[in-house]
Amino acid sequence: MNYRDRNNNRSDHNRIALTWLTVLALVVTLATALLMGAQPALADGGDELHLKGVVITAPGSGDGVGTWTINGRMEGEQSDREWTVIANGDTEFKDGVPAPGDQVHVDGMMNGGQLLADKIEIVSGDGGDGGGGHGGGGENETKGVVLSAPGTPNGVGAWSIQTDRSQTLTVIADANTRFDEEHGGIPRVGDWVEVMGQVQTDGSILATRIKIDDYEGAEVVVRLRAGVDPGAVASRHGLALREALLSSGDIYLLGGDQEFENMASLITQLQADADVIWAERNYVGGAPVGDPYQTWGWGGVEPTEYVNQDAFPQVNLDVVGDRFSGDGVIVAILDTGVDLAHPAFAGRLLPGLDLVDDDSIADEVGTGLGWGHGTHTSGVIAHMAPDSKLLPVRVLDTNARGNTFILAYGIEWAVAQGADVINLSLGTPYDSQTLRKAVADAQAQGVVIIAAAGNDAGDTFQYPAAYPGVIAVTAVNGENIKPDFANYGADWVDMAAPGVGIVSTIVGPEGSGYATWSGTSMAAPFVTGAAARLVDQNPDAAPSAIASALMDNAQDLDAANPSFAGQIGGLLDVAAALGVEAVDPGGLPVKVYMPVIVR
Repeated sequence: MNYRDRNNNRSDHNRIALTWLTVLALVVTLATALLMGAQPALADGGDELHLKGVVITAPGSGDGVGTWTINGRMEGEQSDREWTVIANGDTEFKDGVPAPGDQVHVDGMMNGGQLLADKIEIVSGDGGDGGGGHGGGGENETKGVVLSAPGTPNGVGAWSIQTDRSQTLTVIADANTRFDEEHGGIPRVGDWVEVMGQVQTDGSILATRIKIDDYEGAEVVVRLRAGVDPGAVASRHGLALREALLSSGDIYLLGGDQEFENMASLITQLQADADVIWAERNYVGGAPVGDPYQTWGWGGVEPTEYVNQDAFPQVNLDVVGDRFSGDGVIVAILDTGVDLAHPAFAGRLLPGLDLVDDDSIADEVGTGLGWGHGTHTSGVIAHMAPDSKLLPVRVLDTNARGNTFILAYGIEWAVAQGADVINLSLGTPYDSQTLRKAVADAQAQGVVIIAAAGNDAGDTFQYPAAYPGVIAVTAVNGENIKPDFANYGADWVDMAAPGVGIVSTIVGPEGSGYATWSGTSMAAPFVTGAAARLVDQNPDAAPSAIASALMDNAQDLDAANPSFAGQIGGLLDVAAALGVEAVDPGGLPVKVYMPVIVR
């Protein structure tokens, strides 16, 4: 099937899928890891700050020293969010060391995007929401990924929810626990969920509500007719104008003070408005998650295994050498941010944007499940196209979670900064009109977009990978065999690249270094780096021509993957795509790949 035919089939499939979703009132949710709303940035140092909130996670040390996660509101701000709070030996704990679920007041100073606490005080019964004394009582809200479920038809029983790299909570659902049907009902293992409940004396949470984290419950995205006042539209539907996303397309984010009780009804109401062309939920998604998250392993501070790993010769990068190395090409990486201090990126980074914390410092923040994800993907691109410039855009939080509105805004911003190629190691199973338009607009301006196919071990479309013209990338191991986790699909997956045991740059508890990680998130940057070299070679080429050069010159993978013949595309061959002949081309190489390191 040629590139044009595949896109026509893909478009037909997408139209059918979108009609089906509309008939079902757009029952919804983006991968891997999406997002807190944008918040004002706070500078380091300055006056003492005062935070009021609920403890989500505690360090577990008896004296309270370590890293805390507190969901709350900083004095002077208008909304709650999660804060990383650091307590050291000088921190005063008034009324004892808090536990998860306790309400607290924290006084401290900002330091590197974290709040360094001078004092943490337990507040009992503050705010009229039912207590919060030490050891439980106060209701709290937390998000995480389901590791295990009770398996009962009604969801009653014990759930295991991972909220951080080192934090797993036991959540108990009883007959009074609410499972939102509008959000998909009872979650499955691997789903991201939001849990409301009471913290018990043993540290578990007795859940009052468990819902799938599939869309932002207090936000809706609309496209208006030209010349219409968005504030007026918002007002007559009892909403507030939050932000203009794509002003050229008259697309806006509207919101309410709290989660809408019936999102489907609100969408129907908005679509009946003569000034509204379409309305949709602000879908949630992120970096592909699942088993590959268990392969994150520290590899030290020396780049030897990074630069010498067999994954690069596997795609014939060694044949290309320094020819068409990406000189002058801008590659935008929309992800969890980048370790700005990593020595591998010295002189390579352009001024970025953080759409999670709403500032211009697109650094990695926090210790969540996605910590280091953007740094790892950036390292592959940096090696594949060593003279390219990297433009970091933080659209995912520390758990690698975000929403389609923020992602679409990030794409638009990257294009405005002159991005030639965009790497999207993230995705959602929901076809967002907002995201679809942002991608199409970027392609119309000559930008090449590469996206990860996802780690669900299935063939369900993932977006933006499945959009027309986007190069959808799945993973193979060092023997060119598709790993169990990698998605596939003849109608939408375009090609494959190494994605198992990939050594790349990382930031973590040990600081800046190198580590292994697996997933289609790691495969996509190989293709992104190759695309940057092709743009260097052919700066006036259309995105479709770059895509064709990559796919038409890929190596056959059907013989190595008979069960997935025609469903994973070919293996990236950067030398063939550039027209550089190997000294000894041979057949498909069999490589020995880095072993997966399990934490």
